Amino acid sequence: MVTAPGQATLVSFRPAGDPAETVQRLADRGVVVREIPGSGLIRVSCGYWTSDDDVDRLLAGLTD
Repeated sequence: MVTAPGQATLVSFRPAGDPAETVQRLADRGVVVREIPGSGLIRVSCGYWTSDDDVDRLLAGLTD
């Protein structure tokens, strides 16, 4: 985790594998995230609109 707690509803993290491949794998599951170019990080935007199912899909896509 790169984003400090309480900093924002944008969360940045360094994936275990290639960021671009991770973004595509998540997109295939219906999870929209963005790679931060040149950083090796992925950005996730969470807010009141984010459901538990959204988070579950994100986590499943990161652990598969």
